Amino acid sequence: MDVVFVHGLGGDPRGTWHHQHAINDDNFWPVWLGKEQLCLNIWSFGYDAKATNWQSNSSMPIFDLASNLLEWLDSCNLGKRPLIFITHSMGGLLVKKMLRSAKDFDDYKGIIEQTKGIVFLATPHTGTHLAKLINNIGVLARTTVSVEAAILILGNRCSNCGNADSVLISRSLLDHY
Repeated sequence: MDVVFVHGLGGDPRGTWHHQHAINDDNFWPVWLGKEQLCLNIWSFGYDAKATNWQSNSSMPIFDLASNLLEWLDSCNLGKRPLIFITHSMGGLLVKKMLRSAKDFDDYKGIIEQTKGIVFLATPHTGTHLAKLINNIGVLARTTVSVEAAILILGNRCSNCGNADSVLISRSLLDHY
């Protein structure tokens, strides 16, 4: 079985899964799983997850991030064995978007069919008020700092990231297995 960790907004592929003050392999969830369950292959997907473009213009819209995740999974030859995703925050939205995108391509059929489960940790399935708050603060401060698409996508304007996706993915997993 393959297990893929996907971090959220403000995270990274290693730091998100560590104890805050001890960043070594003794405190890294993926290593724990690998030691406990030798039959697991453990992966951690990383992407630019900054909340704002204050210092960088490199964040991408969630659709592009989902495409990158899909291509990365394929390049790592994932989708041949059972697959489980462990996600945090926006990482859960990213995996949901990736699975919805994958169904449109025959090349990624294995990823869909082999996905056996998704663990959502603090994923804002119905959006978050944080996006609206940040937008309002920006307006009040009349700042030129723009909020990245990554945080805007968490707002209620993203209808395709809400409960409908959760239900669709949950039902398809239940129906398939």
